[in-house]
Amino acid sequence: MQASFRLSRKHRRAFTLIELLTVIAIIGILAAILIPTVGAVRSSAKQAQCISNLRQLGIALASFAQDHKGAFPSTTHGSLAVTDSWIFTLQPYVGNVDAVRICPLDPQRDERLRLRLSSYVLSDYLDAKTYLDPFGQPNGTVPRLSTLREPARTHTLFIGADTLALDNSSDHIHAREWGNNWGQVCADIAPDRFRSGSAASPDHTQGRSAYLFADGHVATLSAATLRQQIESGVNPALPPL
Repeated sequence: MQASFRLSRKHRRAFTLIELLTVIAIIGILAAILIPTVGAVRSSAKQAQCISNLRQLGIALASFAQDHKGAFPSTTHGSLAVTDSWIFTLQPYVGNVDAVRICPLDPQRDERLRLRLSSYVLSDYLDAKTYLDPFGQPNGTVPRLSTLREPARTHTLFIGADTLALDNSSDHIHAREWGNNWGQVCADIAPDRFRSGSAASPDHTQGRSAYLFADGHVATLSAATLRQQIESGVNPALPPL
């Protein structure tokens, strides 16, 4: 019996080098297929969370406007206090503001969270402070939610650019300065926040971003399409007149 056992062990076949290399190659191919898929799923989940944050903020903006005669919250324009930002003005309407003020795809998310900033920026066209002259007197009619002609086409919140300053000045954009200057747009917002890979293309046209409108809906728009609008003289942030 013992001799038979030794014989069976002697004739047991081991993996050949070719078989081993074949197995390694198969594992490598499977990894090459699965790893990008897992990464894409994670990216899609983060995009969904970012869009969900915007929707919740849209509900909060509408509730705030209802309680303030249609007005939108003010930004930190001309203020030194981070807590004057519109995002903290909306805190009573969103509960845990920390849960909705950061986009998971924001490369500066940890710093913005720590410094009490937001990944989302309010249009300066909706900020009452930007309609005051140097003497603090009204200089133009401030849009209100109740007086907007086309809420479904009026941008309220954008996803801020990677390069926005990490201070209280970064809670709003300066869309009045956009003109047909794509570089100025990219200095304010991230038109390619939803993109493949972590690195942005040099002209920021490879990807999409999400936008909150005054009627509460969120839409995604390709960066290339937005650039076409800007360079044709159309400022999408301007409320339809």
